[in-house]
Amino acid sequence: MNKTELTQALAKKFELSISKTTEIMSYTLALLYKALVKIGFGSFSIRKCKTRKVRNPKLATIKIPVNKTVKFSVGMALKNLINKNIDYSPSSKVVAVEEIEYNNLNL
Repeated sequence: MNKTELTQALAKKFELSISKTTEIMSYTLALLYKALVKIGFGSFSIRKCKTRKVRNPKLATIKIPVNKTVKFSVGMALKNLINKNIDYSPSSKVVAVEEIEYNNLNL
């Protein structure tokens, strides 16, 4: 499901206009981005990919043009959380959010 499909599904479910739902989605994603960066989960950046040739057995060699992609670099908070080897299975009473201090986000 992409952003457009999610927006349409939410608009239908909550009987909102597509434009209003798009505005809500954009705001929500911006808040999530700020929260993830602020608490140290990582950072996002735009990266250029070079032109490259790939081999397709049906079509021989194809040239893929230059394009941009999103790169995510994991932050220390997420690395530390992963390396603790805590059991987050449904039977466990540990909640990942409790491991992270998010009270001082001030978004």
